[in-house]
This record gives sequence, structure tokens and C-alpha cells, in this order.
Amino acid sequence: TIKGGINMENQDKVKRIKEMEQILEESTEIFANVNKSLDKLEKNMKKYNKLDKYYSSENWFIDEESYREGKLPEDLQCGVLSEDLAYNLFIENNNIAIRMLEIATKMLKRD
Repeated sequence: TIKGGINMENQDKVKRIKEMEQILEESTEIFANVNKSLDKLEKNMKKYNKLDKYYSSENWFIDEESYREGKLPEDLQCGVLSEDLAYNLFIENNNIAIRMLEIATKMLKRD
């Protein structure tokens, strides 16, 4: 049976090809964006590791004590001296790393 010059079987093929083309385009864009984000993440790792070491160093305790004693400028932005903000960031780092491993596993298994 012909419908609009294309038989039903070919209509199904056209529909399938259009759907797959859309998935190809969306996936290509998403992968490009993920790669850009991973590039930024990778470049930031040295800085992040420096922050991580700072939190377990004597310098953090010295800086935090100076802040508590009012020895630092009042207008100094020092969220870095908050234990909660750093803890949240470190937990987020772990969660993202686990998520990336889980997604990578699904990608490789093609689940």
C-alpha cells in the first residue's frame, strides 16, 4: 500500500532514520559538552588537591584561629575557613567521581 508516494514499510524506515538522526545529533552535542566539562575538571584538579591539602594542614588551623580572634580584615571573604563548605565540596567530589564511574561502566557495557 502506497501512502503519499511511500509505502508503509518505507514510512517506518524513514521514521526510524529520522529518530536515529536526532539521537545522533543530541548525543554528539552532549558528548562535546561533557568533554569540555571534563577538560575544566581535569585542569582544576591541581587546585582542588591544593585546597584538600590546605584543610588538613597546620596553615588552615592557624588561619581559622586568626579569623576567630578577629586578626583578619572584617570584609575578607573566608568561606574557606568554614568546615561545612569544604566538607560539602569534598563529599560532592566523591559523589561525582562515583557517578562518573557508574556512567562509564554503563557506557562500556552499552546498558
